[in-house]
Amino acid sequence: MWNSKWKLVIPGPGLLNDPDEGLDRFIQTVKDIKIHLQTYSYSGN
Repeated sequence: MWNSKWKLVIPGPGLLNDPDEGLDRFIQTVKDIKIHLQTYSYSGN
């Protein structure tokens, strides 16, 4: 599925003590992100 309007929010402080450096390193090294969704629903609705 492709959707160019999706956004992934990555909090910088969770990557490194220096949030700007953490985000810079993340952007430079990560080329692709795969997301696995395990969903469920109730029938009859």
